Amino acid sequence: TSTSTYNSTARSSSTSTFLLSYKHNLTSLEASSEKLRLSSRNNVFSKYETAMRDLQRANTDEDKASAQAAVDKAQEDIIAAVKDFAKAYNSAVSFLESNSDRSSTVARQLNSLKNALTTEDAMARIGLSFDKSGNLEVDEDKLKKTLNENYNSVKDIMGGQFGLAERAASKATYILD
Repeated sequence: TSTSTYNSTARSSSTSTFLLSYKHNLTSLEASSEKLRLSSRNNVFSKYETAMRDLQRANTDEDKASAQAAVDKAQEDIIAAVKDFAKAYNSAVSFLESNSDRSSTVARQLNSLKNALTTEDAMARIGLSFDKSGNLEVDEDKLKKTLNENYNSVKDIMGGQFGLAERAASKATYILD
């Protein structure tokens, strides 16, 4: 009886750990996506655009230098948000992959999340790609170059209505609900 009690407790603990990790990974993906979603009130693109407007309005050298520093910081925030998104996406996918044998539901959720980011051509234009293991990678130099040369492309591909962050967050939310 003590062995069956132990096995039952271990399984329960294992299930509890799984559920907590499950929720943590998907909530992290939602949170990292939120920073990039244009529909989000405090997204990194709005902050960048505000900084750019301030730079255009700056009259004195001192104001221009201050505004340029704000633009640089806002651009760094976009890059950091994209990197955080990739990390959270990879973590969620890795977790679901390692637990896909638990149920067909987990396997379906894994496929659903992976299919959310199928626009590899668009991703490549802004410096995102999948490595041989299927992990989302960020080419920081290409991302920064694209931000400087074609900001709207990064904004639309990452944060737009059908952008990567929107689709991944919607999948994560759907899975959690």
